Amino acid sequence: MPIQKKIDRGIAFPFGEGPEGISQSATGIELKKMSIMQILMTAIFERIMRPDYGSRIHELVFEHDKNYMEGIIKEMIPKEIKAVDPSVEVVNITLEYPYENQVDVLIDFEYKGIVESVKVSVEKGK
Repeated sequence: MPIQKKIDRGIAFPFGEGPEGISQSATGIELKKMSIMQILMTAIFERIMRPDYGSRIHELVFEHDKNYMEGIIKEMIPKEIKAVDPSVEVVNITLEYPYENQVDVLIDFEYKGIVESVKVSVEKGK
């Protein structure tokens, strides 16, 4: 029986028109960065046919106890990413607070031996 190779190609995020009028595509590490952004920007139960897809980050990001919130987020994000894409390994998570109503989540991750970073900004009320 032949071994099937997983195709490392997908639709780029955010969705947009590419050359020849078809949607843009992404591959490799760029595809993984986009995938992580989609997971974290999608609330649990937001997708009707996949209610388990997404993240609870929007629920937790403005908890009053900052240490509690950071601990839960750092524990939760790797599990949420792994549930959707087991090929990605989260290496480090850092939270920054550039404004009173915004939290930036910086995620260092490894994919096929390459370490890359992605940043997701979460604003209160969005």
